[in-house]
Amino acid sequence: MNQPPDDVPPVPPALPPQADLSPRPFHFTGNGGEYFRIWIVNLLLSIVTLGIYSAWAKVRRLRYFYGHTSLDGASFGYHASPIAILKGRLIAYAVVGLLALLSEVAPLVASVLYLPIVVLAPIIIVRSFRFRAANSSYRGIRFGFDGLDSDAYTVFLFWPLSVPFTLGLTYPYVTKRQREFFVGDSRYGRSLFGLELPTGRVYKLYVLAGVALLAWFALVGATFMSAIAQLATAEDADVVPGLSVFAGIGLLYVGVGAVVVVVRTAFENMVWNHTLLDQHRFDSRLRAGRMLWLYASNVVMLVLTLGLFVPWARVRMAQYRAESLTLLPGGPLESATLAGGLEAEATGAELTDAMDLDFGL
Repeated sequence: MNQPPDDVPPVPPALPPQADLSPRPFHFTGNGGEYFRIWIVNLLLSIVTLGIYSAWAKVRRLRYFYGHTSLDGASFGYHASPIAILKGRLIAYAVVGLLALLSEVAPLVASVLYLPIVVLAPIIIVRSFRFRAANSSYRGIRFGFDGLDSDAYTVFLFWPLSVPFTLGLTYPYVTKRQREFFVGDSRYGRSLFGLELPTGRVYKLYVLAGVALLAWFALVGATFMSAIAQLATAEDADVVPGLSVFAGIGLLYVGVGAVVVVVRTAFENMVWNHTLLDQHRFDSRLRAGRMLWLYASNVVMLVLTLGLFVPWARVRMAQYRAESLTLLPGGPLESATLAGGLEAEATGAELTDAMDLDFGL
């Protein structure tokens, strides 16, 4: 038998393949014309059935948007039962109807019933989060939400009660804690999400928004004062407010709407850019100018089409949000989530069976 020469170096063992850490952008492939057919059927059937079909309409809508949203070549899924949604809505409608009736015939009784509803609100919020997560999936693996009722009472009841007593100073902190609760207690299979927002940046965002609103209110107030001055100096007592009043009202709505859009855009970017999924991160690049253009153009088209532009408005917003979001892998995407997939699906099913309701939050 031939032996290899002694001077030939041994062949080193093969190295494991390196994980592909290239960014993974999100994609949305839906289009307005396609979704319009789903939307118009949902609308007509909901009207004909006096709202009963709205539960099936919600499932069809979410399945369309989930199914056309993809990451790394795989789409998301939505699996809720319309019956579960219908049961939750019937309960919600019954409570609202009862309160409306009692407010007319027995206002004192109605006011007393508001207290248990407020007390139960955090529990309802947690159940709704669990329902939505357990019925959402990616690559066959269910999401989950493990938030505790006790924590929900802190972030959705006790902290919000402090807002009026602090003249709104705790509102940014409440918003931060609520989003951290929702994201931080969510998971994908066995992989946990994490979120810790910088308190200083959150307060800076809301303080700047408050300053902008005050400046805008001053401008609107000056417009109204100009209109009042015109009325005071007018010789005709029956003169009606001029264009200044209508301009002031328009400025008020435009200014408040613009500030709200800018704050929401900046806050959404901040949340995504501080969210972790195991070792993976996200990069959100939403631009306030583009969001303002989308909202403004959508509103104009909705008015011109008498509301028929709704499907295109929703698709345009979904496309921009998806194209502005990227997953930044910190390691292999195939992690412990895959090993825990079956367990996660079973857990999700148990949660859905245990609280088979969606209150439409």
